[in-house]
Amino acid sequence: MVSSVPADTVPDSATDNTAAVIRAFFITLLFSLVLTLHAQALSALQMRRPIQF
Repeated sequence: MVSSVPADTVPDSATDNTAAVIRAFFITLLFSLVLTLHAQALSALQMRRPIQF
């Protein structure tokens, strides 16, 4: 019983860690993609209709 508990918890924590790393990578990738598209949309809007202060 006691020897099977660490064997059960180690692969779970390893897979949770891998899933967290993959999730963080995809969130960062999606965030950078959204920022890039947002910057391109802003520059396109400013070129089409320049903002006058």
